[in-house]
Amino acid sequence: MSLSHTPDFSARRLSNEHRSEATRANSTLRSVSPSPSDRTLADRNQSYYRPPPSSSDNKTNTNSPKSLSSKVNDYWVLEIASCCGSAGALVGIIVFLNAYNGKPSPDWPYGMTVNSILSWLVQIFTALLLEPIAACLSQARWNKLSSAGCHLSDVNLYDFASRGAFGCISLIWHSKFRTSACMGALVTILAIGTGPFVQQMVAVENRLALSTEPATVPRSLGIIEYLGRSPSLPQEILAALYSAILGGATNSNGNLTQLSIAPDCPTGECEITPFRSLAACSTCTDLTDSISTSCMDNWCQANRTFCQHSLPDGLTLNVSEYNGRYGNVASKMSSRIGYYNAPIIANFTSISVAPGTDLTKATAQHCLVYWCVKTYTAGMRNNKPWERVIETWDDLAIPMSFGQNFTFHVPSQGNLTSSKFWVGIPTIKAWMYSKLNINPSLHCNTIETPYDEFRYPMIRYGIPKFCEKLAFGITTGVRLYNNTPASGTAWKMETQIHVRWAWVTLPALLVVSTAVFLGMTALRTKNGGFDVWKSSPTPLVCATLDQRAQELVYSAGDPTGMEQSTSRIRVKFHKEGSYGGGRWQLGMI
Repeated sequence: MSLSHTPDFSARRLSNEHRSEATRANSTLRSVSPSPSDRTLADRNQSYYRPPPSSSDNKTNTNSPKSLSSKVNDYWVLEIASCCGSAGALVGIIVFLNAYNGKPSPDWPYGMTVNSILSWLVQIFTALLLEPIAACLSQARWNKLSSAGCHLSDVNLYDFASRGAFGCISLIWHSKFRTSACMGALVTILAIGTGPFVQQMVAVENRLALSTEPATVPRSLGIIEYLGRSPSLPQEILAALYSAILGGATNSNGNLTQLSIAPDCPTGECEITPFRSLAACSTCTDLTDSISTSCMDNWCQANRTFCQHSLPDGLTLNVSEYNGRYGNVASKMSSRIGYYNAPIIANFTSISVAPGTDLTKATAQHCLVYWCVKTYTAGMRNNKPWERVIETWDDLAIPMSFGQNFTFHVPSQGNLTSSKFWVGIPTIKAWMYSKLNINPSLHCNTIETPYDEFRYPMIRYGIPKFCEKLAFGITTGVRLYNNTPASGTAWKMETQIHVRWAWVTLPALLVVSTAVFLGMTALRTKNGGFDVWKSSPTPLVCATLDQRAQELVYSAGDPTGMEQSTSRIRVKFHKEGSYGGGRWQLGMI
């Protein structure tokens, strides 16, 4: 009988010894998590989210008011503050750039630049923007786990997404944009471009800016020749006259250049508003049809032609194949100049034959050079001066008064008020008389080069163009002689900051998307009755602890209190079973 019970007794003894060894092996652990066969993860979660109603501590804490930290957590205060902070940082970027938009690049100490300040603002903006996104992605994990058909791998997928762009790409790839969490993942990915987009808002360009340097140009409000001075013309007028007629006031085609007076513009960029100045004008009337021409051969030399051209006023020009080779001209000042019309400077008639043309073809002109008032606008672009005549005003009907002085009364027009211009320089008329009376040839002349001072310019340019140059020289000389500067505006080349506002679209869109995603996550958490755990691992960790540890954690009543209660629990992560096998467990110490 005793032998028949020996095997059972041995089996029971071995079983007891095995249990004793297991107990001794885990003597350091106060409790071990239940076996999966005893309780499923769903059961644990159910017991976790719904603590035993018999617990008096839990009832007490449920009815107790929430702490400040619990309210901050449950109402998403930090996330809302971060979202508002990111919006504030974006507003700060916009205000900062607007303050320097269109202004010179600031010269700050320690090498600081606008871009360096922007870099700091962008870092603050990105950090504040991603904080609520990470919290919402973490909370989306708990919301997802509470739904049907959730895979255990989703825990790692959402956790990975809350940590950076690579995790967000993985989340979007696996979910195929079928979850609201993909919105937060997309914002995290696009946030990488915030820095480049904000930097693209700033363009540093060289542009013109107003300068304090004065910009002026010579003008003349009148000219008076005082008694006792030299009977000759002022040096400024003489120099301008000879420069215009004999010098470089023409281009290669013999036409007048547009400028001989450059504005005083230190910056190389300026503009003078319209101004008036005393000037000289000219006009010519063609008298060619009044010329009488007679030619004969063999007069000066055998087989040579001689022609005589004359006008009704007695002016005669004789030309032959000798003196006509270079062209020829004869001119005569009117004896009535200056005695009836004060503004007239020169009144003369001329007959000319162009060089290399038929001796029988002569032209005649009657020309006037007279005082007038011109309205100019001038300036400088890229260090190149320019000047344009806007309007010309004259009054040839002014009679000659005693002393040969007169005054122009120019009426107002546009932004220019009425003005007066004084003229009193009788010596210029005498100078013109001595230069423009070119005696005609009375017989055959074998001299082949010009011999009068203005004869060759008259032949070269033609009488009308010669008179234009004559008036141009007088105008320039008068403006330089009696200079009353007209002022204008000067610009300087400046390195400026210009903001391209279109690039702010992405940061602004990210702020709006973050606010929407935060609202969606908070609303779904509230409507689903889920606790606000966010990135905390406490729910999963506590699900593996034994009943006593769970009750200790549940007694806090809310996620924040439960997080604080875990500080009173000491645990150890250990591996059950022999080396190379078994499983890892979390147990209380």
